[in-house]
Amino acid sequence: MSDAGGGGGGGRGAPLPPELRPRVVVRFAEEKDLLVSGMLAGGSELANQPTVVDVPRGKGHVLLFANNPMWRNETQGSYFLLFNAMLNFDHLGVGVAAAPVGGRGGR
Repeated sequence: MSDAGGGGGGGRGAPLPPELRPRVVVRFAEEKDLLVSGMLAGGSELANQPTVVDVPRGKGHVLLFANNPMWRNETQGSYFLLFNAMLNFDHLGVGVAAAPVGGRGGR
């Protein structure tokens, strides 16, 4: 599987500028801090893995969720991941380093 162009060396073409790279917004906790209940047994495969990833696309963003925040009364805390994304749709790029003046990239 090839790299998505994040500069890891395995992708094709030039690496993406920082403001166009996917970024991890939320990660699962460390294994010792994961609440093990229901269908989760162990949790070592989830530990420190991305939960929400923000991918800039054109003038907008695509949010990728590792869980389904709307699935059959999932933990109520995960609803807020979706609500936060909807309420702040126009501020999803906050905290991303801007390209230097005269540099490539931008939205």
